[in-house]
Amino acid sequence: MASVALQGQLTCMQRQPLPRPSVPSRPTRPGYGSGRGTSRTEGAKNPWENGYGCQHVYLATYNVRTLLTEERYQELESEVLNKIKWDIMGLSETRRRGENLLKLTSGHLLYCKGYEDKSQGGVGLLINTSMAKKMRNIGAVSPRVIYATFDLNKRYSLKVIQVYAPTSSHSDDEVSEFYDDISTALRENPTFYTTVIGDFNAKLGKPEKMKSLWADSDWERGIQEGMTWQVISANKNYLP
Repeated sequence: MASVALQGQLTCMQRQPLPRPSVPSRPTRPGYGSGRGTSRTEGAKNPWENGYGCQHVYLATYNVRTLLTEERYQELESEVLNKIKWDIMGLSETRRRGENLLKLTSGHLLYCKGYEDKSQGGVGLLINTSMAKKMRNIGAVSPRVIYATFDLNKRYSLKVIQVYAPTSSHSDDEVSEFYDDISTALRENPTFYTTVIGDFNAKLGKPEKMKSLWADSDWERGIQEGMTWQVISANKNYLP
């Protein structure tokens, strides 16, 4: 199997404890004597009592180079899936044609979206059995942008958007269309939390050296969209 690198850092999404006042659902009783009772907070501010307890969701993104053959599935499972903690994994460059939703022998769900007439590019989402039962819907905006939404509990929902950005060799129109696809994915099926992951084909360096890659209008838009992705990835985690 060709050596490939993880395109994103594994992220643990969890609820951080917040200081909240005691809001008992009934008068407090002493923990001793004949009036012994519970001092446990059972009011509306207690997330544990309302089914909003802490939950970890592990996200990862990976450039698989191809998923055209059954052997590639087996290699992905043995070399990646069995070695890290993950609940939802975004896949780039799957190279599978059309749109497919498969249930693997392991029980995980694999959703792929690619071009109809060529085995190039393409994106996918691999959903662990632990998250499959929480999935609300899944869909594609284009062969470069797909998403899935999940009901984490009674109150909070999560949308994961997987992207595969065009490189600098693509036309300005393709880059602009990519931004439009992400905007569409952000608007469709809104959720409480949203995160964007994937292979952004980013260039390292100072902005003035990179500006020549795009026209001025696309550069300004790219900066704005890029900042939006950063904010979403950093702050829109599962933090009730």
